Amino acid sequence: PDAEARELAASLLGGDGAPERAAQIARESGGVPIFLEQLARSVWAAPPAADRDVDLGAVIRTRVALLPAEARTLLEALAVAGRPVRQRDACAAAGVGLQRRDVLTALQAGQFVRTTGPGPGDLIDAYHARIRDVVAAGLAPATVKQRHLGLAVALRDAGAEDPEAVSDHFLGAGEPARAAEFAERAADQAAAAVAFDRAARLYRRVLALAPLAPRHWEWQRKLADALAHAGRGAEAGPAYLALAAASSGPEQIDLRRRAAHAFLAAGLFEQGYAVVEAVLAAVGTRYPRTPRGRLLALLWQRARLWARGYRFRCAAGPVAPADRTKLEAYWTAFVAMGNTDNLRALGFATRHLRLALRVGDPKHLALGFAGEAFVIGAEPALRPRARRFLDTAAELAARTPDPYPRALISVVEPFLTVMQGRW
Repeated sequence: PDAEARELAASLLGGDGAPERAAQIARESGGVPIFLEQLARSVWAAPPAADRDVDLGAVIRTRVALLPAEARTLLEALAVAGRPVRQRDACAAAGVGLQRRDVLTALQAGQFVRTTGPGPGDLIDAYHARIRDVVAAGLAPATVKQRHLGLAVALRDAGAEDPEAVSDHFLGAGEPARAAEFAERAADQAAAAVAFDRAARLYRRVLALAPLAPRHWEWQRKLADALAHAGRGAEAGPAYLALAAASSGPEQIDLRRRAAHAFLAAGLFEQGYAVVEAVLAAVGTRYPRTPRGRLLALLWQRARLWARGYRFRCAAGPVAPADRTKLEAYWTAFVAMGNTDNLRALGFATRHLRLALRVGDPKHLALGFAGEAFVIGAEPALRPRARRFLDTAAELAARTPDPYPRALISVVEPFLTVMQGRW
């Protein structure tokens, strides 16, 4: 507190403890005891002119200038790092051998740094943010680049456990290509950890750092996927459409399908329905526009499914690409429209199941039977059949490595129990 800071400053000043000077020291220190002490020592050693205030930055710079060269270099590396780092990495970045305990001891004794322990794997950081900021602000641009490069190389050679930090330092060293490499690693790690917002930010960094790289399209695709998984459909939809414009064939249809799903999931129905219509046209499927047309299409599809039955045989090998493209398109139309246009959604769910039964793809058979259980599960007389369909879906889901069918079943299962009144 300010009153106690003034009291301590006056005590440290001793006989020279004028109240005005003690108040200046208390204010400039921000109440931090080590800064109170250092400012009082500086005033006691060399009193400033009466019309000049004490300056913590000047005191820190004066003390840093008195450090041995290796200790000063290590402190500069920590200031540029901007965060705690392992002692072995900080020493490697500054070119100081770990056996030089005198360097660390000098910094600790002067209260320039603090550590979490004495070992090479323990963390070390500037003692206070004000010290870090003052030291960093006093470095020449060339020195800042040199310290960033030392940190980047040290962290990379230590295994790059935090690739984003390595990317930051390569960028600070003026090496964007190497910064992009580690930004991609960090983005891939974030995506694998389901941290999709962070992944999207890092993929954007990769694209900005290497705009002419041969893998630019691949990074754009990863960015679009991360945005979609993060639920940012308003951004993912245009990203997928931009990729589709540079593609052709089944890949173009798949990207448009993903764009439609992203738009509709975000509530952008006008854009989503327009893209869905284009996707269905590309796979040769009519898109019913009027309510009457939707109802007739649904009744026609249900009648054809009833006439065919639910017989199937799993395909011995991969299904034809054209059939897989249609299956994905129908499934997307069902899922994307399920909450906004039930007639059309159910029509496409039935189309999807009919095609899956014909071609025998295990993944889409699992999805189709789970979807059919969802569709008929609300009807009491059909609940036993819905239960059988869900059991069939679970057996089929076990045959595919794709986790999506199993996730869908885990949603439909409680839905059926709720429909049965088993709250």
